[in-house]
Amino acid sequence: MSRRFIEDLRDFLDAERKTFLELAEAGMEMSPSLSVQKQETLRMIVEDGFKETGSAVSLKEAVRDVCADMYGDGSIQANITIKRLNGFIDEHKHLPETVLVEDVESSYIEQEPKVSAVLPASILNAPSFVGEISIWITSTAPSPQPALSLGAAIAAVGVLKGRTRQSDSGFRTNHYVLGIAGSSSGKDWPRKCITKLFKEIGAPVIGKPASDSGLIGSLAEAHGVALGLWDEIGYLIQALTHRNAVTFEKRIRSVMLELFSSADGVFIGKELADRKHKTIEIDQPCLGIFGTTTPHTIYDGLTQNDIADGFLPRCLLFQVEDNDVLPNLFVSPALPPKELAERALKLKQLDIHTTKHGNIPVIDPVIIPFSQESRAMVKEFFQYTYDRKKKTREDGDSYPAIWGRAYEHMVKLALTIEEGSEIGLESVKWAIEVSSFVTRMQCDIVEKVISENDTQKEIKKLLQVIASRPGISRSQLTNFVNNRYLTKKLDEYLDHLGSTNQIITAQKRNGKRGRPGLYYYINNFQAIEENGIIPIANA
Repeated sequence: MSRRFIEDLRDFLDAERKTFLELAEAGMEMSPSLSVQKQETLRMIVEDGFKETGSAVSLKEAVRDVCADMYGDGSIQANITIKRLNGFIDEHKHLPETVLVEDVESSYIEQEPKVSAVLPASILNAPSFVGEISIWITSTAPSPQPALSLGAAIAAVGVLKGRTRQSDSGFRTNHYVLGIAGSSSGKDWPRKCITKLFKEIGAPVIGKPASDSGLIGSLAEAHGVALGLWDEIGYLIQALTHRNAVTFEKRIRSVMLELFSSADGVFIGKELADRKHKTIEIDQPCLGIFGTTTPHTIYDGLTQNDIADGFLPRCLLFQVEDNDVLPNLFVSPALPPKELAERALKLKQLDIHTTKHGNIPVIDPVIIPFSQESRAMVKEFFQYTYDRKKKTREDGDSYPAIWGRAYEHMVKLALTIEEGSEIGLESVKWAIEVSSFVTRMQCDIVEKVISENDTQKEIKKLLQVIASRPGISRSQLTNFVNNRYLTKKLDEYLDHLGSTNQIITAQKRNGKRGRPGLYYYINNFQAIEENGIIPIANA
């Protein structure tokens, strides 16, 4: 049972009790309060329901029956309580459980944080050379965006270590990193800095591919190790994933997926019909990508297929929340510091270890195993991600592919930042935190943004509009819809959101003498308490 779920539930019921008191004082016909006994009864029902079934549907049925018995079937108080608890259950049904262990030091998780795009300082303050590059990018940026600096540094160091290091399970240091930020928010700077650094040390950078053959050829010319620094990658993803994508665009997508998974094997290009050109083979390719885009562009281009075939789960997403950071007015473009460039060059010049199979030398990167003290934490994280993948598959969600990559991301991140002969405990802790953060964020994106079809996409956009405001009137929503959706579908979409307890409909009085108007709110209990609205029980 999740400790956070229990704590949130108690806070929720306490807020509900206070609200019912206020509504009762306002003259609504209902019980004057929720007694402590009733709060405890509801808490036990919800907790026991999660323990026994884990099913949100079964839990909602139990809540409906109990509320009908406690407050009277069809009463206003019963209807409101059912709506509020159903919304609370929906919000928490995918909440990862807190892992409780006796040895707190060995546990990788203390309490599941709420999903947020804001990277905590413990992640931004990355260790080793990744942290040094990230600090350099941020400190010289006209508009500093530490999250994007970190993403660029991870992709860059991963490529510099390409084909020279591997984990004891065979994972490598190739990363696909997407930096997501608004227009004019500083997302170009990290790419420019890494471009300068790679040019300074003679490391290969490849541009956005126009075809699958172009991508394979560029990587082959770079001897199998290269970094793609791609601006507006969201438009590329849209082109590759669109239902009307032409054959060569689909092939680019297929090659990107295959290259990611071929880092420990041999990538074999397509066989050409004319046989005039030799098929390209790349032994243990290391393609790293750092691409930047805007939220609107990337999310409009992603579909459920991108989850199912593993495109999105292969990526590390770093999103900027503050697109209007205060600029550094007096920074000047500069080459990478000498010490930084020298360290990067040493990584680039690491020997690629080979072994002979007969008379043929085969690339065999140096194995960097997990240290003895870090293995308990590694095993714990693997079990956690395995259980989450299994649970989400049983629930029929889209998340198994995402949780299925979480452990791989963790190992590759730890291998990327580790500078010793073993992957130590501190590297593992940081890598687990990053992987956990990115995984939960991706699940949140799938839940809120990515859709199976155009209708679902429109409904999710409408929900985002309502969620972005502290209540939106019918007329305001109609004006917005006139610009974005077919007006005739508005009522259908609102009915769907209301029947699934994702929004509430309420009468709100504008001023002391104004007539109450119809408003829509996201299904957040604070809407009642903070905005002074009166819920419509049958809405």
